[in-house]
Amino acid sequence: MSGTAATDIHACFSMSYPEARDKFLSSCESAGFALKTRENPDAVGRDGEALFSDIASKGPADADSVLLVTSGTHGIEGYCGSACQVALVREGAFDALPDGTRVVLVHAVNPFGFSHQRRVNEDNIDLNRNFVDHTQV
Repeated sequence: MSGTAATDIHACFSMSYPEARDKFLSSCESAGFALKTRENPDAVGRDGEALFSDIASKGPADADSVLLVTSGTHGIEGYCGSACQVALVREGAFDALPDGTRVVLVHAVNPFGFSHQRRVNEDNIDLNRNFVDHTQV
């Protein structure tokens, strides 16, 4: 990794969805990632906060290869996934990308479950299990 000092892994973990989101956004901004946010208009967090899925990207938009790293599909798992994303960014894992490579980090695929510490989203749907297999319809 390119960092001169090892990242304090404990500092990458958070006690709440808003804290995790702040760490993710500030780490990615400091590392030069382009940021986009998508607000969930249908739900609020455990403490009434707005809920977002955040997308951080680095590398050419027309890259031949894309590494996609997501966190929080099962909302409650977002705490660990977010810490991994933050640690990778803080350690400089994506500072020197190979030519033709893009990295896309999606933070909090299921921000409702993340904030409410549940596996499901605001519609009680498990995003990793409740889907239609269109080959079987």
